[in-house]
Amino acid sequence: MDYSAASDEELMVCIARQDQHAFSQLIDRHLTKGVRFCTRMVGMQDVAEDIVQEAFMKIWKHAAVWRAEAKFTTWFFAVLHNAALNVIRRRGVRKEHVLEDVHESSDMPQDQHYIRQEKARLVQAALEELPERQKTAIILSYYEELSQKEAAAVLGVSEGALESLLTRARKNLEELLRQRL
Repeated sequence: MDYSAASDEELMVCIARQDQHAFSQLIDRHLTKGVRFCTRMVGMQDVAEDIVQEAFMKIWKHAAVWRAEAKFTTWFFAVLHNAALNVIRRRGVRKEHVLEDVHESSDMPQDQHYIRQEKARLVQAALEELPERQKTAIILSYYEELSQKEAAAVLGVSEGALESLLTRARKNLEELLRQRL
C-alpha cells in the first residue's frame, strides 16, 4: 500500500489493524501541526510535545474504536484541545510567549525583520490574554486554518456559536493590541 497517497481515514483503518507503517505516516503528516497548535495553547513547546506524544499513543491504542463520522483532523485537534486544557487546568497557566517563526529573508532589511518579530510578539502576548475559548477559536481558524465546521466541531459548538466566539475574540484582540501600541 502507498501510505503517502492514503487518506487519514484510510490510515486509521490500517492503524486499527496495528499497521506501524500507517501510524508512522500519520505521525509524519500531523506531528508538526499538532505541536504548533499545542504550543500556542499551553505556551511551552516541551509540554506541547508531551501532549502530542500522548495523543498519538491514544490514537494507536484506540484506533479500533475510532469512527469516521468526522474528518480525522477534526478529531485529532479535539483530542489535542482537550489534553491542552487539562494541562492548563492541572499546571495552571505558566506561559512562555512563543513566537511564530519569522523567517528572515536574505533580501529583507534587518529593521523590517525586527518589526515583523515585534508584531508577532505583540499578537502572541495579546492572544495569551484572551479567554481560553476565544483564543482556541482564533488558533484553530486562523493559525491552523480549519474550516468553520471543523473548528466548531473541535470546540463542540455550532458554526454560529463559533462565529460569535471569533467576533468577540477579534474585538478583544483588537482592543488588547490597541492598548499595547
